[in-house]
This record gives sequence, structure tokens and C-alpha cells, in this order.
Amino acid sequence: GSMAPTLLGDNLPFQSDQTGYEWTVNPWYASDGNNAPIQRQVSVTDPMTTNNAAFSVDAPGASVRPRNAPGYILPPRNKRLRPGDRILVLKYIYSLLEPTRFDVVVFKNPADASQNYIKRLVGLPGEEVLIVAGDIFTRMVGAPDDAWAVRRKPRHIQQRLWRPQYSSDYRPLAAADDVGPTPTSIRSGTDPSGLSETFYFSEPWLSDTFRLHEHTGYRNDAGIGELRWNTSHWPVTDRVPYNEAVLSAGLARYPVPDLRMRAGVRPDSAGMSLAARIKTLGHEFSVTIDGGDVRLTRRPLDVDVADRVKAATIEPLPAGKVTNIAFCHVDQSLQLWINDKLVLEDDYDDWSPIQRLQFATERSPDEIMDRQRERELLAPDTYWPNLPEVTWEFNGAVTLYRVGLDRDIYYEPYASGADFIGLATLPSHTAKLNGDQYFCLGDNSPASLDGRGWNDVDKTIAETIDSTRGVVPRKLIIGKAFFVYFPGPHEFAGRTLIPDTGDMRIIH
Repeated sequence: GSMAPTLLGDNLPFQSDQTGYEWTVNPWYASDGNNAPIQRQVSVTDPMTTNNAAFSVDAPGASVRPRNAPGYILPPRNKRLRPGDRILVLKYIYSLLEPTRFDVVVFKNPADASQNYIKRLVGLPGEEVLIVAGDIFTRMVGAPDDAWAVRRKPRHIQQRLWRPQYSSDYRPLAAADDVGPTPTSIRSGTDPSGLSETFYFSEPWLSDTFRLHEHTGYRNDAGIGELRWNTSHWPVTDRVPYNEAVLSAGLARYPVPDLRMRAGVRPDSAGMSLAARIKTLGHEFSVTIDGGDVRLTRRPLDVDVADRVKAATIEPLPAGKVTNIAFCHVDQSLQLWINDKLVLEDDYDDWSPIQRLQFATERSPDEIMDRQRERELLAPDTYWPNLPEVTWEFNGAVTLYRVGLDRDIYYEPYASGADFIGLATLPSHTAKLNGDQYFCLGDNSPASLDGRGWNDVDKTIAETIDSTRGVVPRKLIIGKAFFVYFPGPHEFAGRTLIPDTGDMRIIH
């Protein structure tokens, strides 16, 4: 599951009868190796009804404290393990071309040469690598401090790595037509035993001006309307629903600053004005559309004037027609997408890793570099004061559809015990690669054993190839993962025999 949900090993698939949402979780355990039913009933929580993995966190200094509102727990049931994805690997390609950053690669496990691993390649030969608040920074080994740069994922890869937090088209069937902040008790009527008959649902999107429209949309009849993310009950963290079986539901999580706001916007009149805002990392990142004028801005929260502005012109939004709008803050880049086309982009490269940590933790450079306190940078609580806040604002009558919030993958820092600090997770523990080494991480960072945490090197590999822990020597790379040719099959009449051909896909 270290690459989930990008790629899946054996898993348990679920679909909620309240929201229609489909997702997979890591298996509990099976009775034998033949996909026999597991030895206890499985209950999972619909991720479109709660973000309950973060609720037990008591975050010192956080402006918003998460509150407990358990969502819809599917009635317990026996499940068969579904086989994982079967993939094609291009073994010859790296004989012709060098591996590139963010490739998904297959290689021999440096800690156990009998195993093949699959991870995403993030560090290249000759580089120094550092994970900073979820993103990847690199410079060439020996380069000055001003050579550090954030490494942005190519667009076709980034589009596949957005992880949904919520989308209004998955609003529970039994939810009341109310956008107030108080969690509502819902009688689902789906579980005769009573175990899941009642659940609590807190609206992810709150408003004093918008009202619900046809259950899954939002309607503002006139004037200025604001729709704000319910940070208190839906804190944006790096929770991965796939991990429900193996990680404690109360385990603390890291706030994620890289987000995508999206909505289908249908104005009553042409040329509507709107704004989308994300407050995180001590700044407000925003896009404004005023008729045909568009502006991307970055503004420190303690001042009233933006320190970065980028403008462009577009065709005004048409009346009576749905226009899909997405505003992204990802990998230190602001992006406006309209109908799946990138309209305006502003990459900001003026933050060093230390500055990024300053904004993420509200600590001074001296505090960040203090070796006596550096382990505090590994703790989720250190980052909770910068829990993201998200807001839509519209001027005029408008109807919204598919209003959603997605997050980017977040590479966590790593430590084990009192002495082991993961590679590339602190300024004092960067990964320094020689000309034959690569650094690889799993997409499911909370549950991935990867370059951060490899503490051993296989004896044969150490003696014949490379004894450096945490890196992947060039000779161990088998090839590039290319295509899922046999996804996990459908279950029918208790059997998993029907191939899910609709999920055959190129691996990005």
C-alpha cells in the first residue's frame, strides 16, 4: 500500500450507500493466501462524511481546534480480498534514457535484494534532497544555500495526484438541506442492527448567504455570497482513507498547504465577479475574476498589500452556462484552470527551505536550526497553527455544482525511536546523492517504508554495489512502471473474476 491509491496491492473495495463514493482500504488480514474471507467483519467510515482521523488532535497554538463528528460507518460485512494491480514495467527504457524526477520506478529493495519495490523517484544523482512541509527541495551537492529550489511535479502527473477531501456531488442522501456549522444527526435507516442507523454529518461548506440547491449544489440569489470551508470539523490533513485498517483513527496528521478548490459555476448574468482564497503558510493566496480581468496574488497575512501579483485577461463567464473553475496552490505555484485548461500560472521561487519552514511553523530561523529542538520539526503539532482556511466569494446570483476541495500528496518527515531520524527530513539530515544514487518515496507517505526510513542495506548489495542507507543505486533499478494492464477485478456473486477494464491506465 505504499503507493496507494496511485497503485494498489491486495485491497478491500467499498462503496457507500449514503454518498455513492467508492474507495479502497488496506486489508486487515485473510484466513489464507487464496482470497478467502477475512476472519472478522469489516467496518469502514465513508471519507465523504467525515475527516475523523484528525479529530483527536489537540493542536497547541492552532487557531481552529478540530472537533469530533463521526461520520457514516458502513454496516459491518465480510469482505474478500481483491487482488492488486498488475503492471507492465519498461525494463529497457533506462538503457536508452536516464530516469527522470517523479517517474514511478521498480527496483530491488536496497534492504532486501529478494524483494522488488515500486516508488516515485524524487531525487537525482548529484543532488542534495530535503522534504519541507510536504514538498521536495533540491540543490546540487556543495551548491550555495540560494541554489535550493522546490521541485514541481509535471502537470500530467499532478493532475493524477490530487486527493479528494470532499465534493458536494457526494453529499449524503439523508443529510438535511442546511449549510449551518452544527453537525446534524442523521438516521440513515440502512442498518437494522442499529450500529450505523444514526450518524453525524457536519457540512464541509458553510455559508450565511448560500442555500443548498437540489441537495448537492449551492445557490446565491443576489449580492455578495461567501462559501467557506468548515476547517473546524474538516481540517485539511494528509489523512489517507486507504490506511484505515492499519493506522489509528486518532493518529495526528500534518496540515496540507497544497490545495485545489474547484466548482462548476453557473452565473445568472454574464461577466460575474468572483474570488477564491487559500490562507496557509502565513499568506493568503488568491485568484480574482472580475469580468474579463484575472489576477493571481500572494499576500502576507500581517500586511494589506500583496507582494506578488500576476494578471491576464479572459472571456467573461457566460450567463446560464456551467463553467468549471479550479484554483490551485501547489508546489509553490498558483494556477487558475477554466474548463480543464490552464489559464494563468505564477510560480514563486523566492522561498528557501528555511523560509518555507518559517511560514509553516511560525518559528524563527534560529529556532529551526537549533539542533536541540530540531526533532520538534518532525511533529505534526508543530505545523497545526497554519491549518489551511479556504473561501469562495461571488458577487451576484449564481448556482454552484460539484463544489470540491482536493489536496496534493504530502511527504511526511520520519523518525523512529529516540535516535533514528529519517533521511531528507530535517535540514541537518539531508539526502546527499552521489553520481550513481537516486532517492525514492511512496505516494502513501504515512504508510510507506521508503528512502526516509531504510535503516539497513542488504549485505550483498553493500559489499558489491553501495552501502549507503536510504538511497537506490542505479544498478538496482529494474525499469519504469508504465501501465496497469489488469486492475483489481469486480466482485460478483462472491467472486472476483470480472476484470475492471475501465481502470486500465497509464501510470503517472
